[in-house]
Amino acid sequence: MYSLSKLHLSILLALAVLVGLLVGIPLGKLTVPSMVPMPSIFPTRTAGEPTVDPGSSTVVIPAYDTNVTIEGTLDCLPHKDTSGVETMECFVGLRDDQDIYYGLAATNSSINDVNQFPIIGERIGVTGMFKRPDEGNKYDIVGVIYYDYFKPVPSPQPTLPPLPTMPPVGTVQTFTGMVKTGKEIGKTYCAEGIYLEFDENPYGMHTLQLRKKEADRYDLFTDTSYVGHRVRVTGVYPAQTFFCEALSCGCEDFIGVESIVIEENRSPRDI
Repeated sequence: MYSLSKLHLSILLALAVLVGLLVGIPLGKLTVPSMVPMPSIFPTRTAGEPTVDPGSSTVVIPAYDTNVTIEGTLDCLPHKDTSGVETMECFVGLRDDQDIYYGLAATNSSINDVNQFPIIGERIGVTGMFKRPDEGNKYDIVGVIYYDYFKPVPSPQPTLPPLPTMPPVGTVQTFTGMVKTGKEIGKTYCAEGIYLEFDENPYGMHTLQLRKKEADRYDLFTDTSYVGHRVRVTGVYPAQTFFCEALSCGCEDFIGVESIVIEENRSPRDI
């Protein structure tokens, strides 16, 4: 009979191992794991129980298994476990105005298309069925919206508090701040003018020109010894009703100074 050499036996054994690897046939303790499909950027199902900070007592989410319309910003969903190495895939979800994340899944395959979806950071409104996530979810979400459609929505505009009403002309008020020349604050058309740069001003202005009263008019304040000092000014403001619009010293809004004191323990000086 034909006998196999040790070399032939080694070659046959290697071929058998190779075939086992290719077809997944167990060979002793050697097996080939089944391939795990790569996740889609738009999962049809986003999984897991919601993970909400217990301290966030003001967080309100819709009831599960109800139709909802939620506005928010498209964002990559954060992982629950951030202690290890995180993968770099981006599962697109919705971050609402409370910084709560929702998974998104299309109910119509024709709109489950990355090319039709808005870009990350865009604000949208999503309408669909809100459901509890499945077990095994690795993203920090409170639920999944199986959306029928979405639409872009404008970002909310910040609400600014209204400025206080200006007091009547001739009101005597006190302001504090630094005395500077027009040149120092960039008023080239009135470089020699003297201004008060406010610490705080309820009327939304940073500077006001200083003037002193002479008979029935207000002349430019000319005492440069206050320049560079932090002062407290008491005077008439507003001192006029109508304003001209020319860029000149005579057209600027001003305080009609009655007294001024340097904050470094200097006595008030009447003007």
